[in-house]
Amino acid sequence: MTALSSPSLTVFLAAAERRVISMLWTLTVFSLVASEPAPASRERESASASETLAAGRTAGTLCRNWLEDSGRVRGWFARHRPDCHQLELGVWFGAFLPPQDHALVSRDYAPAPLVAASATIGVQGSYAPLRAVAIELGAGVIPTQTAALRLHTMAYSTRAALRLQLPLRLSPVLLAGVALLSSSGPGVGAAVASGAHLGCGLTLYATESLALRAELRDTIAPGLAGPAHHLEAMLGVSVVLARRGASGRP
Repeated sequence: MTALSSPSLTVFLAAAERRVISMLWTLTVFSLVASEPAPASRERESASASETLAAGRTAGTLCRNWLEDSGRVRGWFARHRPDCHQLELGVWFGAFLPPQDHALVSRDYAPAPLVAASATIGVQGSYAPLRAVAIELGAGVIPTQTAALRLHTMAYSTRAALRLQLPLRLSPVLLAGVALLSSSGPGVGAAVASGAHLGCGLTLYATESLALRAELRDTIAPGLAGPAHHLEAMLGVSVVLARRGASGRP
């Protein structure tokens, strides 16, 4: 079997990106229409589902064509927008907002609530095989303390997520993946918890090599009373290390 040439790979990735964007808009329209009250009869329900799917496909096609047509995406929104095979490395800082029944519980320590808000800082890197899809890895530290006795604790977060965004200079962002929380120190002791990681936010590509981010993230891990939501409000800045557009330009 012969290997795919560079132009063939570029065409394949561009087609995959168009399919992802179309699917995203189809799912968005479907979720909005499906949230309406159900029809009284089975016939009306079937007709409504067909209309919903048709509307979703139409919206996905229109959006895909709009994004592909360089004559329509122009001016401010078209400048510095993300490309295929884009590499980014950045830092972020913000606030960590743990629940009362957080997941950082050690066998050797009694459960102790943490303070309502603590500072957090970290690093993250991402690779975007498509303009609308990126794989992201990140790690952060959270200096915090217990709410009652003010015992110092150092918490750590590690996460891997899939990031979806519109290929525009300013774009909403959705993230989903997995995360690992851990801790050390006299406050809660050595504890480890894993869970799901979700997030949303906005990304602005200020220049060809600089991106600014504002995000809200949630790590959902087992707490003492069930799933516990560990929120993070973050601001970040990333440097674009490399980019290569679907057309093959560097």
